[in-house]
Amino acid sequence: MANHCYNAISITGNSKELNELYKWLTKDEDYIDFQHVLNREKQITCGEIFSLVGTKWFVPDIEMLDGIIILNGDSTWSPPVALFVNLVKIFPSLNVNT
Repeated sequence: MANHCYNAISITGNSKELNELYKWLTKDEDYIDFQHVLNREKQITCGEIFSLVGTKWFVPDIEMLDGIIILNGDSTWSPPVALFVNLVKIFPSLNVNT
């Protein structure tokens, strides 16, 4: 059984990039589709998910309030640091705070 890690993450940045990221993060209702969020054309294997995301799964509540994306929820083993490192490469104006 995996250890759960609670995450409280806020993301700020340019409104165009924030809105696009919010759409990516909320594409599916109950989970973050890592394939979609990381904008990958080829299928991500289970082995690749950990290196690209930094955790096997991440199930946050996602809100956008006053130009800030807020994610609160559990991941397995560790925070999804690699996910946000990769997202900042796609959206360079983002500032991610944990």
